[in-house]
This record gives sequence, C-alpha cells and structure tokens, in this order.
Amino acid sequence: MVASTSPFADAARGLGEWAPLVITVGALISVAGALNGSIFVTGQIPMAAAYEGQAPKVLGRLNRREAPWISLAFGGVLSTLLLLMNYSRGLVGAYTFVLTMATLTTLVPYLVCGLIELRASWKSAKGWALVGLVAAVYALFAIYGSGLEVLGWCVVLTIVGVPVYFLGRQPKVAMTGAGS
Repeated sequence: MVASTSPFADAARGLGEWAPLVITVGALISVAGALNGSIFVTGQIPMAAAYEGQAPKVLGRLNRREAPWISLAFGGVLSTLLLLMNYSRGLVGAYTFVLTMATLTTLVPYLVCGLIELRASWKSAKGWALVGLVAAVYALFAIYGSGLEVLGWCVVLTIVGVPVYFLGRQPKVAMTGAGS
C-alpha cells in the first residue's frame, strides 16, 4: 500500500470490485472542482488586493470580458516557475511539492485566525477560545508536517513578497474595465 500509486482505490478493493472505479471517478471530480476553484482564486485575490491598494494596480486590470487577465497570467507564470524549479523530481514530485506549498500557504492564515480567536475569546467565551486553540495547534502540526524544505521555500517567497507588497501599494482604485 505504501508504494501504491493509487492507495485509496487499492484500499477500496475490500468493498468490492466496483469500489476502486467509484473512488477514482470521485477523485477525478474532486480534482476538477479544485482546479476550477483554484483558477478563479488565482485571478481574483490579486485583483482584489489591487483594488484595495495592497498590490500594484496593474493586477486589477480586466480584459474586455472582465477577467483579471494580468492576475491570471501572473499566477500561471509563478506556478510554472515553481514546477520548473522542481522538474528534476519528476512530474509527480514537482506536483506534490507545489501542492504542499499551496497547502502551507492556507495553513498560515488558519494559524493566525486560531490565535486571534483564542486571544479574543479567552475572557468572555471559553468554548470559542478552545476552538481557537485547537485550530492553532492543528495548523502548527500541519505546518510542521509539510517539511522543512517546503517551509523554507515559503519563507523565502514571503521575504521576496514583502518588498513587492510595499513597492506595489497604491491608493484604492475603482474597478477598471477592458482596455484600462
């Protein structure tokens, strides 16, 4: 099972001959949905940051169909660079590395939110303080589990991103349409 390329499908064999196919189809649907959501987020988050004046306003530029084309291109280029930097690991290794980095970038805000909830609820709502503590501890363990290499790369990218953030800060801008 450890060396399996499809451990969930292999584990499902105990349920019957039909189970691996159902697991595989479910995984394909899940991956397609996650990819679709990721594409939307890749363009929308930099665009929103540009509108709020927290990123260069060029990231808020829309095409004639009102898609944040520069943000989408920027996200695509960044993802491609990360994959190319890890090409020596093979396609699966590079994909796993980028996926782990993407997961880590969601865990850090979870950690911060858990700590904020813990602090805000400590005196008035012990139940919510416990939820914040559990969330923060979970996030810490998951961050630790991502590995030192991934954690190191995220730190490097964050350090590189800080000057970009300060250099790109602009006054809030109105939404810009095509040709802006």
